[in-house]
Parts: sequence; structure tokens; C-alpha cells
Amino acid sequence: STELGGGVLLELSHELDYINWFFGQPSDIQALLRNSKTLGIDVEDQVDILLSYENDCPISVQIDFCRRKPMRVCSVLTTKGQVTWNAMSKKVVSEWVGQEKKVNEFSFERDHIYQEQLIHFLDCIENKKTPAVTLNDGVDVMQMIDACRKSNNMNRKIKI
Repeated sequence: STELGGGVLLELSHELDYINWFFGQPSDIQALLRNSKTLGIDVEDQVDILLSYENDCPISVQIDFCRRKPMRVCSVLTTKGQVTWNAMSKKVVSEWVGQEKKVNEFSFERDHIYQEQLIHFLDCIENKKTPAVTLNDGVDVMQMIDACRKSNNMNRKIKI
């Protein structure tokens, strides 16, 4: 709900986390936020985002609550091929010009991720280690989310 600060943009912000991790902070954002009204919630349940970078590398992001079958996929397309990570099937597929398709499968228990995060968090506190994800990383993503909302409200591209 709006009162609780919800919506797909905040709930599924990890897509923006890893885009920042892989590609850095974009220079511009254009976003369209929608509420399909099919879920009976008063926040956006669909978001389309176009990110622009100084090197003219466009990135398109689609996140939603509406799919019957969950999908979390990241594809990086280049002139020499592509890499596709599918979090649901736990596979990374690499397809490069002149090479055989390569499929890497990975497995993990969901609890293992949370255990590793807790161990890392305690290590940062007890041994003064630098966090893998910093406060600035979180601020960058929140700036992107704010820019998405502003872009949607103004119906135009926003500089970051």
C-alpha cells in the first residue's frame, strides 16, 4: 500500500541494485509506472524503465507483480553475442559469435544466502570489515527510484 511505502519499484529494487553493480549509475532515466488494478493494491504493479549512460549504452528494465509465472532474467546483448542470467532456472547462458553456446548452472539454498549475509554483517561489525554493499550503493538506488517516480510524474527523461 502507499501508506506502507510499497509498490513494485521498491519491492523489486534488487534489479536496480545489480544494474548499478554491473554498469554503474546511469546519467538519465525515463520511467512509466502503472497500476493495472488487477491486484487490488493502491501502488504501481508494473514499471518500465529506460536507463541511459554516457557511453550511449541503453538499458531497459521491466519489473512487475502481474506475471502468473515469476520471471527474473537479465540479458546483456553486445555486437559479439549475449549473456543471459535466469535466476528462476538458475542458469547463465553465454552465446558468442563463432563459439558454442555455454550453459552454466548454479544451485543454492535460499537460506544459505541469508546466512552468508548475516555472517558478513557480523564480520563487518566485529572485525571492522568494509561492507560488500555500502550505504552509498543504497543511496544510488534510492536516487534511481526517485528519478523513476519524477520521470513518470513529469512524463519525460530525468538527469541523475
